Amino acid sequence: VEGLRTALELTRTAELLNKVHGETRECEELLAAALAAEPESAGALAVLGLVTHTRRKDVGEAERLLRRALQVDPGHADALCYYGDVLLDSTRKQYAAAEELFTRALAAQPDHVTALTSYGLYVQEFRKENEVAERLLTKAVALDPQHPDALSHLG
Repeated sequence: VEGLRTALELTRTAELLNKVHGETRECEELLAAALAAEPESAGALAVLGLVTHTRRKDVGEAERLLRRALQVDPGHADALCYYGDVLLDSTRKQYAAAEELFTRALAAQPDHVTALTSYGLYVQEFRKENEVAERLLTKAVALDPQHPDALSHLG
């Protein structure tokens, strides 16, 4: 239980460092510590997958980490969304699989801001369903008025 609590706290701090400050090295160090405390932490694996994809541009390693996170917790909404984003990467272009991951994340957590935003952006860009995208993004902003991705893509 203590390892799980430590891993959760370290993962939250790492996620904040990544989102707000873009501190890749410090973020990776915190995630390594989280995984040392709790090797099966789906949250730490998911955030490490996100950082590996968005900061390191290592799509293969990001996919491996996110698959591992989903083996630990198949309904982990962040891991589902981050993996969906990896599948949309120009090196993967697995659009149907990405959409399925976004809808699974929303089925698991209908008010998950990242899932609403990721699926909203997917629907907007790949399905050209602007009304559906606007509903999803509006809901995301209602839940998190400061969410930068949702805000930047709304009307």
